[in-house]
Amino acid sequence: MTRTWDENRELINGLWPMAQFTAEEADLWRADLHGLDQAALFEAIRQVKRSRDSVYPQLAWVHEAYREIRAKARAARPPVPGPPAFAGDRLTIDPVRERQLRRELEHAIELAGGDELDAVVDRINGEIDNLEARSAIALMARVRQRRDGEQAAAPAVLRTVREIVEDRQPAESAADVEARRQAALRVFGANT
Repeated sequence: MTRTWDENRELINGLWPMAQFTAEEADLWRADLHGLDQAALFEAIRQVKRSRDSVYPQLAWVHEAYREIRAKARAARPPVPGPPAFAGDRLTIDPVRERQLRRELEHAIELAGGDELDAVVDRINGEIDNLEARSAIALMARVRQRRDGEQAAAPAVLRTVREIVEDRQPAESAADVEARRQAALRVFGANT
């Protein structure tokens, strides 16, 4: 049922015929009520008349009844499905999938070296919606540890190779030299 403010104003005057509003009171009632849902306001006005025995209506009573009617109407409506939770809402993450994914990524970090760690970081970023924040942070911290560890190990490998070549330490077997060279390649990548 579509109602207007004028119809609801007439209803108020009809239900409380003894009420005499000053111009200021009438303006206040209009300012407070004319912008509301007029169908709900109609029900609120009727509710006030039924529940309050008074010659003069009170604006606060109408507001209170209006809020109750609107709350009941909202509660009765089925929830509207919205977009997937995001933008400030909590994501719903499947804990089983998250645990499996976290283990896969931890394993990939441990096996990766050099440029392969960049691919693991890209995969973590691609799966970010399926990971808890603390898991993503821990995985990225482990990548950083691996990178820092490789950088710390690199000078030791280089020093050993440099000592063999420059300092002419006692000759090692070709297999030992090749093993050190392979270790250096794993640390620095194939471009070294």
